[in-house]
Amino acid sequence: MSGALPFLLSFLIPIGVVSGILLGGLWNFLGIGLVFLAHPLLDFLLGQESIQPRTSGDLKSKVQFKTYSLILWVYVPVQLGIQYWILSKPERTPFLSLSWIGAAWSLGAMAGATGITAAHELIHRRNRWERFLGVTLLLSVCFPHYRVEHVFGHHRHVATPHDPATARKGESIYFFWIRSTIMGWLSAWKIENARAAAAKTFQWHRHRMIHYTLVQSSLIALIWALWGWKALVLFFIQSSMAVMLLETVDYIEHYGLVRRQTAPGRYEPATDLHSWDSRHRVTNWFLFNLGRHAHHHAQPFVRYENLQLSRSGHEFEQGYSSMIWLALCPPLWKREMDPKLQQPGDFK
Repeated sequence: MSGALPFLLSFLIPIGVVSGILLGGLWNFLGIGLVFLAHPLLDFLLGQESIQPRTSGDLKSKVQFKTYSLILWVYVPVQLGIQYWILSKPERTPFLSLSWIGAAWSLGAMAGATGITAAHELIHRRNRWERFLGVTLLLSVCFPHYRVEHVFGHHRHVATPHDPATARKGESIYFFWIRSTIMGWLSAWKIENARAAAAKTFQWHRHRMIHYTLVQSSLIALIWALWGWKALVLFFIQSSMAVMLLETVDYIEHYGLVRRQTAPGRYEPATDLHSWDSRHRVTNWFLFNLGRHAHHHAQPFVRYENLQLSRSGHEFEQGYSSMIWLALCPPLWKREMDPKLQQPGDFK
């Protein structure tokens, strides 16, 4: 079980959010401070892991196997409970005050950093109820289509012009946010429409995008009916923060990497060369080994505890939080990243 203990650090962010709101005032920013200030500092202090030879199969005992999954399962009600607690008491701080904004941003940072990362792991699971947990987390930030687009779109088209979530060389993160968010949503509809068209008879409840849209709309209406428009504004702000954080992570994970076209419309298989890895301990402890991204793309159904680092040489010199700060300043980002690209990064 000791091997799973470092991943419990992911619960520090929810603890920070709750503690900040209980303390009040500027402490409401504690959650966002943990994500964007404490996280990069700890990454710097605790350093990087060494790269080990990649092996296959589940190397954990049965007890460890359950423990790693249990961390994800427990996180879901923790986040949903905190969101309910904050949304149901919008009068905790004056509307649109500095402390109110801090609470909304901290909630979004928690949902984007830990929540969507947990959802990402769960939507790849073969077990239906675990996928349900993942979609539930995505509904809590108004982004359920990510389940369709990421699993059936991104993993197929990564590092090609057809993938909205692959950033082009030289592309600003601010343009990427808009392009990836809009095109990802449209791609999810395209994927589900094609699946529905291939079926012998159309069943609307099996069209995941229709289903997700109805459920998401019902959730929004319920929040408004129960707690009013101020709570709904807070819900949208925290959702926007979470989605912005997700899209920023998408931006850095594949920036400028391109699969060669072997024939019109055909590309070489995705390999370790088409993702950026991070060996920083704290990044991977807080984010369920998300920094071992190349292995995830090579074997999407490998559970997070079994992901291993790549030897491709495509890795960040800093952890995820530091790279996010760098990405927010495009000139610094390009100066750092563009010289590292081994092949042309422009899609033609």
